[in-house]
Order: sequence, then C-alpha cells, then structure tokens
Amino acid sequence: MKKISFLLITTMLLLLSACSQQSSPSQPPAVHTSTAVEAIKHPIFKAYSLKELQEDFDQVRDTIMTRNPLVFANKDKLNRLFDQQRLLLKDQMEELDFYRVVMPIIAQVKCGHSGLYFSDAYSSFDSQQPYYLPLAIATLGNQSFINHSLPGDSIPAGAEILSINGKTMTEIVPKLLSFMTADGNNQTRKYYILNHSFSAVYADNMEHATSFEITYRVPGGDEVLSTKITGVSRAQLNQRLQTPQAVPYRADFPSDTYAVLTVKSFAFYDSKGRGQFEKFLDDFFKKAKEQGMANLILDLRDNWGGDPLCSSYLFSYLAQKEVPYFSNDTPYYSNLEQPLKLKKNHFEGKLYVLINGASFSSTGHLCSLLSYYKRGTFIG
Repeated sequence: MKKISFLLITTMLLLLSACSQQSSPSQPPAVHTSTAVEAIKHPIFKAYSLKELQEDFDQVRDTIMTRNPLVFANKDKLNRLFDQQRLLLKDQMEELDFYRVVMPIIAQVKCGHSGLYFSDAYSSFDSQQPYYLPLAIATLGNQSFINHSLPGDSIPAGAEILSINGKTMTEIVPKLLSFMTADGNNQTRKYYILNHSFSAVYADNMEHATSFEITYRVPGGDEVLSTKITGVSRAQLNQRLQTPQAVPYRADFPSDTYAVLTVKSFAFYDSKGRGQFEKFLDDFFKKAKEQGMANLILDLRDNWGGDPLCSSYLFSYLAQKEVPYFSNDTPYYSNLEQPLKLKKNHFEGKLYVLINGASFSSTGHLCSLLSYYKRGTFIG
C-alpha cells in the first residue's frame, strides 16, 4: 500500500500529499537539488526502505505529470528535476527526509495550491519538539532583521541577523524560498510566508536543531555579536507570537468622502456563513449608496481566498457591466460562467484595492477580474 496519498481538485489546482504512517505514529539552480541531512532521527517513526521511497516518489511524479494542469511549469525542466531528486533517495529515510527531497519539485510546479504536507502523526509529534527558533525574523531585500521582540528576546528589534548555526542568511533565505510554492514566478507570497512563519519554514526545510548560534548586528552598529538561543516547541512559539485572530470582514465609514471595506476571507462554504457574508455586503453597499460615497478602499490584504460564490458576490457590487466570473467549462461553478447581474446598489465610484502576498486563490480571481476590466487602483 502506498505511503503517499493525493487529492486533486482540478478547479482549484489543488494537490495535497502526505506521507502516511499507518505502521507507526532552464536547469533549476543547485539549491533545488540538495536535501538537508541534519534531520534528527525519531525512533518512533518508521524508516522506509529505498524501494518503498522510490515507489512513493514515482507515484508523486505520475500524479503531478498526468493530473496537475502544470499551467506555469516547464515540463522538460520538471522532468529533469524529478530525475535529479530521485537520486537523493536513500535507504531508511524517514518522512522528513522524504519531504525535503520532494518539496523542491513541488515548488517548481509553480502552483500555489499544490503542496506536500506531513502526516497528522508526524505533525503532532513535531509540534511538541524544541526545534523552533523563538525569533520573529523578516527578510527585506537581501537582509534579514528581527521584526519585533518576543518575550525573553536577547536580540533587539531591528537587529540584522547575519547567520544561524554557521550558515549565512544569504545561504539560508534562497534555500528556504526554493521549498515554497506560489503561482508562476510570484515571489510576494513566498516572502509573506517566510516573514510570518520563519521559524516553522526553517525547521521543516533547513534543520531540526535544539539550539541556535546567532550572529547579528544591532541597529546602527557595525560590531558583529553572537548569542546562543535555545529552541522552543511550535506550541510555545505560537504562544509567544500571540497572533490575534483576524475578524473575517468589517465595514468602516471614517468620513463623508470614503468608506473602507475589509474582507479577510471568502471561506464561507456553508449556506449560513455565506448568507451572513452576503447580508453584510448588502447592508454595506446600501449604506454607501445612501450616503453617496464617492470613494471605496477595499482591503483584501491577508485574504487567502475561499469560496468563489463569495468573491463573485462582491464582484457583482463592484463591476460596471455584466460579465462572467469564470470562463466556460468550469467543473464546479457552471453558474458563474453566465454574466453576473449587477446588484441594485452596486458601487460606481472610485475603487482602491489593498493587496499583499497573502491575497490568493479566490481573492486572486477577484483581483484579476478587477484589473482586467480596469476597475480600481491596486496598492500593494
């Protein structure tokens, strides 16, 4: 029985794979063809034979090459990368080892909905281990900095991180980016994930370490300093980060000249949630019409997408003419292939759209249509 399982939903270009552990709880650059060997062995997890690993690897290859649309990928380069990475398989590899061999290939599929994920058993175990660097690191250009201080930080906010465990940040960042997925050659999504989840991305793709030797420069200083930091568990890291739960949508009317519509998600798949979202939009645009609002700021930052029925409902308030939301032959949303009727209170004023690297999936559909029909000014 195969250890790798897949679910492919063509419309969403979604490829999910995870190593199952039923037996136990142009030529791509060189960085793509290397795999970290620093993985700490976990005796409770199964080490697979070379034959098993090759069989699963070949299943991954067959699934990607025959079932993924490969809209942005170069098939010849992808096949060469498959050949190169297959040579890295070794007898008695664990799940993490296999992940680090395969994930650079998934990244070269260049589909943001395609991903390789750990099994539930492995993720549960891993989240409790002290493999996570308790620092909030953000990369800007070719430099990486402490984004903000966490409780107990010995490195001040704004300090430039130069190296981690002997590897420079100019080595680390490209390596981590090579494991990350995005649509086409988009880099904004990759940097967004890296800057919001550096510790997790580093642990999964670089090394499992329980302590970290950090070299850095303080803001405005030239001296290179060094400190050793003890790793924490993912649960402890999340507790320290204390990321607030985002409100899914909000309406603000700061003045008589503009309104702000913030939509952080379109993920309302059940009739109740979708109905509440639609009523929220109905009420907002009715009020905007009554007040004669001339300007609208639509904040779609951090909106990872969701149900096209929700994003298309918003589009029907913003479009200036009746047009289809999807082209023909959309398997699951044939009703969106017909021109959408404009809403009674659809907005006719000036539109400004805020976006970032997390404006993805159904949010991308919406932004693409707004851009195509020259509806609004994009900022971000």
